[in-house]
Amino acid sequence: MLRYVLSTIIFLGFMAPKAFAATAIEYGLIAAIIGIGGGIGGVGDPGGIICPPPEIVCAIAACDETQVCDIILEEGVCFAGVQCVAAVADSDGDGVDNTSDNCSDIPNPAQTDFDMDGAGDECDIDDDNDNVLDAVDNCPFISDPDQSDFDMDGLGDLCDADDDNDGIADAMDNCPLNSDSDQTDADGDGVGNVCDPDDDNDNVSDASDNCPLQSNPDQEDNDSDLTGDICDLDDDNDGVPDTSDNCQFSANIDQSDTDGDGLGDVCDSDVDGDGVSNDTDNCPNGPNPLQEDNDGDGTGDACDPDDDNDGISDDSDNCPIDMNAGQDDLDIDNIGDICDADIDGDGIENPDDNCPADSNTDQENSDGDALGNACDSDDDNDTVLDIEDNCPILANADQADSDEDGLGDVCDAELDGDGVPNEVDNCPTVANSSQDDFDGDGIGNACDEDIDGDGTVNSNDSCSFTTIGAVVSPDSGCSIAQLCPCEGPMGTTTPWKNHGKYVSCVSKTSDSFVELGLISDIEKDAITSSAAQSGCGKK
Repeated sequence: MLRYVLSTIIFLGFMAPKAFAATAIEYGLIAAIIGIGGGIGGVGDPGGIICPPPEIVCAIAACDETQVCDIILEEGVCFAGVQCVAAVADSDGDGVDNTSDNCSDIPNPAQTDFDMDGAGDECDIDDDNDNVLDAVDNCPFISDPDQSDFDMDGLGDLCDADDDNDGIADAMDNCPLNSDSDQTDADGDGVGNVCDPDDDNDNVSDASDNCPLQSNPDQEDNDSDLTGDICDLDDDNDGVPDTSDNCQFSANIDQSDTDGDGLGDVCDSDVDGDGVSNDTDNCPNGPNPLQEDNDGDGTGDACDPDDDNDGISDDSDNCPIDMNAGQDDLDIDNIGDICDADIDGDGIENPDDNCPADSNTDQENSDGDALGNACDSDDDNDTVLDIEDNCPILANADQADSDEDGLGDVCDAELDGDGVPNEVDNCPTVANSSQDDFDGDGIGNACDEDIDGDGTVNSNDSCSFTTIGAVVSPDSGCSIAQLCPCEGPMGTTTPWKNHGKYVSCVSKTSDSFVELGLISDIEKDAITSSAAQSGCGKK
């Protein structure tokens, strides 16, 4: 019996010395040997001997509690032997019985088993069961057999809180796989611009969208200027803003409208209003209601190697969907002017820039038209070009320049060149440095249509400087004293022939004034009496 027990000990020690040592001690094999060798107990006599359970010793056949396994001589054959009594085994001393310990040789009292494969995490070389060993697994506790690691930081994407390493956690990142620290999202769809193939959410890829920041799913571009209608201020490219164009989508600079129906001739289906349509099909050989052909060359965009037909292949064109054969790039930002959102690089996008091709951050626009001063050849919109305009920022189509000093009247602070500022000049457009004002009406003599204020305009007034307040004839603007001057007949240099002639003139003139209702009879008599008493006409 000792031979068999020793054989078992030797075999187990050879096969698994570490495990056997623990097992032998745990199960009292040493005591069994001593008992047998010392005659304490015998074959068939348990004698308190504790042996390993048959399933531990016997490799093939199961032995019952009264049998042991002959491993050396006849492996797997059970025979009568000592009675073994099983004891609790804990090879790694972690307080968990070997029979239920998921890592029997490595202490792991918590018995954690992440992948629930029966092998505890302490001794499981692949804790997430993804067939990638923990030693090289970039997410050892999350199954990721492809080991993807977008930002190459050693943490697999499945367990990396910031896959693009842009400082924004994936849970909050609108482009978790594209670094975009500013998180710009033009269309507010939750997908950042750097990874959003359609920034305006119109179902048209930005790469081919003629208004990438304004939704226009139909990509309508009436004037084929490669700027979609929704963001083009002049859809027919005729120089007339859409807001005032009677044919928004058809070029007609002169805005002609033969039938006066509010529709310009070029877009009116019946220009002369005779009930006959004048439409023609630009594609007679096949239905094409939208005529989608970005460059209008007859080849659809989907099969056109040069979508803008500018002679430059799309793959090397700095504006592949906008015609720009010269590859002009005003602000040298490697984006062609025709497709650059800010052609002049002044920080104001073209749709909002009143001079998209001339840098003007202040957007100054004197005449309030669509063009800023920086690019407006007529800043005051008076039809006179700035280079010839004597008041370039104040409208003065007539270019009036009273004092001929090169400054137009509308912008000249001293219009008549008389040295008196306009605001205090009683004749601002007529030189009168003396500022004479005979009738004191605030209008200088030089420009007063009725210098003496007698109610008769100068052109009809035969007596321009009538005494203020004197009664005058409405026909001549002359008073009685002026029509019958004491010196002699009016308009002559000769004296009166006699005093009677003078008095007669005064009397007749007074009578006419009475007839006109200008003076009363009493006033006439007083005037005649005064003349009679005067020395006028006396020798």
